[in-house]
Amino acid sequence: RCSVAVARFLLEFWRGPDGCLRPLTNANVLLDFSRYKAAPYFDLCVKYLAKYSTTVNYARQISEVHSYLCRTRILHRYADFSLVGAVSSAPNTKQLQRIGHANDDAVSQLARAHFYKYRATSLAFGFHAQIVLRLRDFAGFHSLRKNCLLDHYADLQPILSSILEAPLLQRGLHRDYYFYGQYENGQKELRDAHHYLYAVDLLALLKQERKTDRDLETRIRAANHILAESARFSTSRAADYDELLDEDEFRRSNHRQLFLDHFPSHAFFGEYVSLGFPDEDLRTKDINTLSRAAFYTTKLMSRSSGRMEYDFAKEAINQMARNGLRRYEGTMGNTPQAKERTIVHLRIGQGFAWTKYNRPLHFLSVV
Repeated sequence: RCSVAVARFLLEFWRGPDGCLRPLTNANVLLDFSRYKAAPYFDLCVKYLAKYSTTVNYARQISEVHSYLCRTRILHRYADFSLVGAVSSAPNTKQLQRIGHANDDAVSQLARAHFYKYRATSLAFGFHAQIVLRLRDFAGFHSLRKNCLLDHYADLQPILSSILEAPLLQRGLHRDYYFYGQYENGQKELRDAHHYLYAVDLLALLKQERKTDRDLETRIRAANHILAESARFSTSRAADYDELLDEDEFRRSNHRQLFLDHFPSHAFFGEYVSLGFPDEDLRTKDINTLSRAAFYTTKLMSRSSGRMEYDFAKEAINQMARNGLRRYEGTMGNTPQAKERTIVHLRIGQGFAWTKYNRPLHFLSVV
């Protein structure tokens, strides 16, 4: 009797014409119902109940739910809402993980819907060529950049939280073309990172047209000054590009100036590529180009990738460039243009948000 009751519980979500949805039923049942035959438990439960001459009219239930919603129209009313504090960008700190592998899973973890739950092992590894070349659209690139900013949010918070005070951003130029997931709207860290990157890209477009905005440039350079402490660069010299710049060399180099001026805009990644072995282990104490990802100039690596080196470290770096530099340049090498036209793709029924108690809320977003 217990097993039959469990099987019926999985199949019965609506009782009678004016019944009620049982707890835990997906609120998007009208959208998801068409896939019910693909559910693993469906055939199992139906066949099991048939052995005991028990049937459940699964299709009729959805018809009754639809009729009920058409009659009722408004299911809930709320008097008011109140904001009691910022929600952390990690729904559950126990789920926050360091990602040190550059593969398809890394793209999903660092640049898609759950990007705020993971962090790259280092700033350079977050933009590893093998991760960037797998990005399919600007939204993925945008999420990847937000992920790397979140790792330094505590230090960047004064700059990021005040970025909308910049006079240029208050005009709203192209701002309506930057969309972010609705779940981000309730999390201050994600909103701040989103608006900051909008400012970064807007300034990059101005520089492309040989214009600039001093206020915005000062703000972005201040943020990049903080991020520069975590940046790792190769010398990018043909004689010793297998060596890393130390702090003093980096401070005096042109790489730092380019980093301060352009990171993390599209222009920066057109000039630099992050290379390293596809697995980065933070337990390794030796810090060098073979144990950590670092930024190299794309011009140098384009030339070096076609050469055979007898030095192991240089040949390893050349091989890294051979494996993905051309595809990386195909992804990042095109010059971005500001357009007044946008195409928005909405996946209905796949939205989610988090409450302050870390409980998932499923909702339907339609524009």
